[in-house]
Amino acid sequence: MKNLFFFLFLLVLSCSAPASQGTSAYTLETTGTAEQTQAAYNALLARLNKLNCKIINSRISDKNHIILELPAHETERINRQLLREYLQKPGQLTLSETYPGVSFIANFMSDYDTNDTLKTFLQRLFSIMQPYQPQDVYGTGPYPLLGFANKKDTALLGKMLNDSLKQFGFMPPVRTMFSPSLTDAGLVDVVAISTVWKASIHPQITGAEAENSGGRSERIEFQLNPAYTSLWEEMTERNVGKSIAIIIDGQLQAYPTVIGTITSGQVSFDLPVGVSGQFFTVIISSPYPCEVKIVEEKHSSGG
Repeated sequence: MKNLFFFLFLLVLSCSAPASQGTSAYTLETTGTAEQTQAAYNALLARLNKLNCKIINSRISDKNHIILELPAHETERINRQLLREYLQKPGQLTLSETYPGVSFIANFMSDYDTNDTLKTFLQRLFSIMQPYQPQDVYGTGPYPLLGFANKKDTALLGKMLNDSLKQFGFMPPVRTMFSPSLTDAGLVDVVAISTVWKASIHPQITGAEAENSGGRSERIEFQLNPAYTSLWEEMTERNVGKSIAIIIDGQLQAYPTVIGTITSGQVSFDLPVGVSGQFFTVIISSPYPCEVKIVEEKHSSGG
């Protein structure tokens, strides 16, 4: 009888003892100095903190690698692929002036009737890109939109447009970039970006928040650090009635029109359809000073 009670006691213990949790372990390599690696490590922890992510273990190894171990359920909660983006994206914010789209196209159209090579190029261009037709709200002023295209055509279209600037002797300080459409997730806006004046903001912002802007898109609002307030004031004053490009990690995200000089350092813009506002507020609030890349990743299910 005693043996039976002892067996039952052990059985109860085994059933009530918590199973060991699975883990997700990452080794991240940086391209920076020891000081930059430490700064990247601090930024990484800040990102995870904003995500309310529990951490089992984190440290910088003697090889200057960042070692990170998380509970597997946290990895699944955030989404494994999205977490990889959170861990690796630089979070570099760039503000850039734009170039009037109407002027961009007009420079090509001026020789349309006399240059057969140019005519062939434009016919091919307009078969891929639907030209933007200025409405009364924008007139023929400084709006930088050139047209609309399918996502699958962006590589070809970008090469055509940027190569054509040199080929046809049209050399303004401009390049084209693509922004996911605010109204149709299957399209991109083709936008003319000025290369004369841009500012990479680092360290960047405080108080970043994302909220639904009343439709399918989300609005991001944040405050530039005091060191950049006067820079932003100068830039907005110079571009009243024009658009300023918001570029994050080399990708154009928005190009809001400036309606007045901003002296407070506040920036706000609407994100494209289906783009997570939380994602961008997290990474641009805690940018990396150097490249951070996952070089090893292991997941265990526990027992």
